[in-house]
Amino acid sequence: MFRTYALILILSMGFVFNGCAAFEFLNGSSGEEIETYKMNKREMYAELNKLKSENEKLQRQIDITNEQNQRFRVESEKKYAQVREQNSTLSQENTKLNEDNQRIIEENENFKKKLADTQVKAKPSVPSSHKAVKGIGELKIKILSGDGNFNSAKETAKELRKSGYTIQLVDQAHRSDFKNTTIYFAPKFKYEAKRLASKLGSNPALKSLSWPSKFNLIIVTGATK
Repeated sequence: MFRTYALILILSMGFVFNGCAAFEFLNGSSGEEIETYKMNKREMYAELNKLKSENEKLQRQIDITNEQNQRFRVESEKKYAQVREQNSTLSQENTKLNEDNQRIIEENENFKKKLADTQVKAKPSVPSSHKAVKGIGELKIKILSGDGNFNSAKETAKELRKSGYTIQLVDQAHRSDFKNTTIYFAPKFKYEAKRLASKLGSNPALKSLSWPSKFNLIIVTGATK
């Protein structure tokens, strides 16, 4: 573009100098020389107009480019502002998610503690003398008929087996004058005796075994049920 302006300036100055010298040249020139001079002058004007047209075209292109650049800068700034706003929103959301996650973790820990406390409270208490309570299926139980009716011992055995107890022996007691059902328990099996008593319909008496026995519990049926 600078070259175009320079060329226009040179041509313009040439026209000025030519105009000054033209008078002297035309006064002493022939008709052919005069025509040649006029032709050269027209060509110079044509070249000058061409250069002006190109200059205007270039100027329009520059204006369009500047306008496009300005529009691009505005759009870029707008997009950059949107990205910054989105990043700020995402950062806030991420902070909130972290806070929610931490709160949920703390709530879960509290729930676990409460559940553990509830399970401890709900666990049945066992007397301190019973370090290892046997399951009902592990007990060695004998049932004796103490009312003179062997069927009472058989029916009692049947009911307890339904509850999960294992009855190893059903027999006749050495006497048949028991008025109430009695449960004899070996040392450290009083808790099991109470638990078994709750399965019977009557209110059996609980007594400790005063003689050696391989059984943990001995049930003697009585006349009262």
